[in-house]
Amino acid sequence: MGNPARPPVEPSADLRQFASGVRQMFVALVNEGFTERQALAVIGTALAATINSSGGEPS
Repeated sequence: MGNPARPPVEPSADLRQFASGVRQMFVALVNEGFTERQALAVIGTALAATINSSGGEPS
C-alpha cells in the first residue's frame, strides 16, 4: 500500500546521459565532415555558451 519502493538511482546517471549525448554530437559532427579537432571546438564552444548563459551553473 502507499507508494511502491523506488529503485535505487545511480548517482552518476545524469552524467552518463550527458556524456552519451556529447559523444553522439561528436560522432555526428565527424560524420558530417568536421575534423575531430573541429568537432571538439564546436562542442566546447556550445558548452561554454551554455554555462555562460546560465550564470556559471551548468544546466
